[in-house]
Amino acid sequence: AALLKDRIKLLSTTPEFCAIAAFGWAVGDGDLESIVVGEHDGRGEVYDERDILDRFWTLARTHRLCGYNIAYFDLPVIYARSAILRVKPTCKIDTTPWKDEVIDLYVKRFGPKGNTSKDRPGKLKELAPLYGCTVSAEDVDGGAVYGLMKEGKIQEVKKYVESDVGICQQMYEVFEGLFV
Repeated sequence: AALLKDRIKLLSTTPEFCAIAAFGWAVGDGDLESIVVGEHDGRGEVYDERDILDRFWTLARTHRLCGYNIAYFDLPVIYARSAILRVKPTCKIDTTPWKDEVIDLYVKRFGPKGNTSKDRPGKLKELAPLYGCTVSAEDVDGGAVYGLMKEGKIQEVKKYVESDVGICQQMYEVFEGLFV
């Protein structure tokens, strides 16, 4: 069982072998939004991974990106999955640290080499309360998404994604003027 769990974790964090299950966003201090694979879109269709990538690239064309470890995890996954599924990007994203197209709150907090110590806290939900950020889905993290999707628990995945977006939105406000 432990070997299977380790294999699932490896595949779910390797861009070419994972699948994007959900995407959440907020524009500025606007409402939290998300789409999850398997969720109904309101027109009788069901969202799939291509829909998520299309939504991401539509937003990326006109908005600056902000996330937690977005430069080292989310964007490499989005690039690989877009290439594999032949979803055409709408823009080029410059992740170099001297540009501000991508605000990676993880990098802003830990520096460009990141958190290399396994003993040092660095997970978004561990740090959020220290910055006064509200965590609405404390019991779910990225490692649980595979199991939740397998069980068809779309609403739990949606809640997790929107919670993380909300934390990033709050953390950006805390860091604004300091790091961003």
